[in-house]
Amino acid sequence: MRNHKTIRILLVGFTGVLTLVITEAVAQSKTSSTSAKTAGEAYKNIQVLKDAPAEQLVPAMQFISASLGVGCDHCHVQGAFEKDDKKGKQTARKMMQMTLAINQNNFDGHQEVTCYSCHRGGAKPISIPIISDEVTSLIPPPPPTAPADLPSGNNLVEKYIQALGGMDALKKVSSRVEKGKASSAGREYPVDILAKSPAKGLTVTHLPDGDLASAYSAQSGWQLAPGRPTRELTGTEIDGAKIDSSFYFPVHLTEILSEFETTGIEKIDAHSVFAVRGRQPNQLPIRLFFDQESGLLVRQIRYEPTPLGRIPVQTDFSDYRDTNGVKVPYQRITSRPGRRLVTKIDSVEQNIKLEDSKFEKPPNQSATGQQTSSK
Repeated sequence: MRNHKTIRILLVGFTGVLTLVITEAVAQSKTSSTSAKTAGEAYKNIQVLKDAPAEQLVPAMQFISASLGVGCDHCHVQGAFEKDDKKGKQTARKMMQMTLAINQNNFDGHQEVTCYSCHRGGAKPISIPIISDEVTSLIPPPPPTAPADLPSGNNLVEKYIQALGGMDALKKVSSRVEKGKASSAGREYPVDILAKSPAKGLTVTHLPDGDLASAYSAQSGWQLAPGRPTRELTGTEIDGAKIDSSFYFPVHLTEILSEFETTGIEKIDAHSVFAVRGRQPNQLPIRLFFDQESGLLVRQIRYEPTPLGRIPVQTDFSDYRDTNGVKVPYQRITSRPGRRLVTKIDSVEQNIKLEDSKFEKPPNQSATGQQTSSK
């Protein structure tokens, strides 16, 4: 049982959408596929979010979980999520209707007010100001002003590409195989990460009772966990996996993002960084933080949309090492509300032959007792 709990935590780090919620919600879905369906069509007893895309229902539940600091059983009956036996579920419906109405009536439908606006990680919202141990001024400080001579976002992106080795060198890398360890919640497991140009990726984590695998290609993706059937990834998940990839993202950065705006200078650990906002057509922006000295990407923050609010996904890159003419971050830390996955790479091989079959979806069957080979 403990291994399955660890699997759920690791799943969050790899694709950003699988937690305890999805393993239960999928089990009670009306159909095994939620593609192009509404939540009301794909799941049982959906009342408030029935017109939302089915693929956004689980992320919406994750948003509630992160905002209130609670698990699925706060509102749901385990193994029978469609039941209305718990008062928390009735309250949650009323609160969703309330925030949706506030935003519609006061903010032109924009998600300005969410569950997190009041709850801030607690099951009960805080309505009375907290008395601080320190005496502070009642007059808020003026907002920081950005220096007038900040470099342009385009120049910082160009410097980043050059710091990695240059676009010509990056494009010469046709494949990459990384071996290392992934750790979450105090447990560490071997991990293999495969990538192939132009748009294929595979991550395999070797767990005690089988392999946890997640893969994407240009327009499709899949995931397989021990004891679970193969699952198709949604478009949002695939896009997120590409953005998080240290192989795919640098080469396609200017295709993914169409506009770069330098917003200021910030501090991340010991690094002074330039903060850049990159915009995506018809999608949420991505924040990039480049080291002032080296020009390398230290942190990126993307956002996953849900009907109730945005879920931030932060990836920190460090320990860059020169590998066959290009710099590769040998440590990556992916953080989400309540979750943190640390990946440390031990070895990197590039431009080795990788068959396309390694990235293809395996048969739709349980992974228990099986091993997904990455060699």
